[in-house]
Amino acid sequence: MAARSLGVYQNGGYASHVVARSPRHLVAFDGLDPSVAATYACSGITVYSAIRKVMPMPAEKAIVVVGAGGLGLNAVEVLKALGHKNIVVVDISEEKLEGARKAGATATVQAGGDDTTKRLVEAAGGPVDAVIDLVNGTATARFAFDALAKGGKLIQVGLFGGELNLPLPLMATRALTVRGSYVGNPQELREVVELAQQGKLSPLPVSTEPRSAVNSVLNRLKDGKVHGRVVLTAA
Repeated sequence: MAARSLGVYQNGGYASHVVARSPRHLVAFDGLDPSVAATYACSGITVYSAIRKVMPMPAEKAIVVVGAGGLGLNAVEVLKALGHKNIVVVDISEEKLEGARKAGATATVQAGGDDTTKRLVEAAGGPVDAVIDLVNGTATARFAFDALAKGGKLIQVGLFGGELNLPLPLMATRALTVRGSYVGNPQELREVVELAQQGKLSPLPVSTEPRSAVNSVLNRLKDGKVHGRVVLTAA
């Protein structure tokens, strides 16, 4: 079936109204701020689906989240909501890492230099069973893959781009998994919204801007000046 993503394969990305093709695409968000609920249909479902691909895992085992932007903060919140207690966040920005610590990350690592993998393994208490790479560029994929324990899983989510050269015999002898994850499905969105309605998800920092300010908002996003999420309103 041909993809029909709004704003990608068909019009509607910045529309004030969108026609749903089927009732199964509608998710009730009673009790939630509409601006916050909107983020669950994007970054919320994206990180939830990625996290589900490494579960179940003991709550004390380290799960590494690469990237401490809006996706990363949502990942920390979802992991906490699912009862996970050992969350290591990696980013190049100390300011964003501070935000991750405030959100509940148990350890943080500032990426950069040839020793990122070494410092990541130390912060996690040893080679890791699961890494969720929300950046997914050449550099992050390399240090994430190199940090995996035997049987470890690298879930690649971000679309930064690049290449990862894999040592094929190592993939077999260490039973490693490299898997992509792109957004999620309607049932996963319902599960995320239910977690929020139960009060288990603290909302991301969300600001609103009129739809007419879209270019300004996108430029701020490009320059790394957006904290959390910006939601465009019809006004």
